[in-house]
Amino acid sequence: MKMVEEEKSHQFLMGLDDDSFGHIRSQILALEPLPSLDGIFNLVQQEENHKNLMVNRDDIGDSVAAFAVSYGAKVQTTIVEKPTCKHCRVA
Repeated sequence: MKMVEEEKSHQFLMGLDDDSFGHIRSQILALEPLPSLDGIFNLVQQEENHKNLMVNRDDIGDSVAAFAVSYGAKVQTTIVEKPTCKHCRVA
């Protein structure tokens, strides 16, 4: 039973995308003893959640930075006065 679970764990880990999960796969394979399949899945899921949070944080940071740049830039404004009646000077 243990050998079957270990084989499934290896299949799961080898099926992960190298670019996204290569680092966590190496870390998991270096663990002694190898965690259970549920434990491996949880570690990979934590890594995926962390990556998603970092991407969302970077997206928010980019939009805030763009806003700060446009907000902080000097903007020439022209004050437009409301039209007033030349006779009674009421707006």
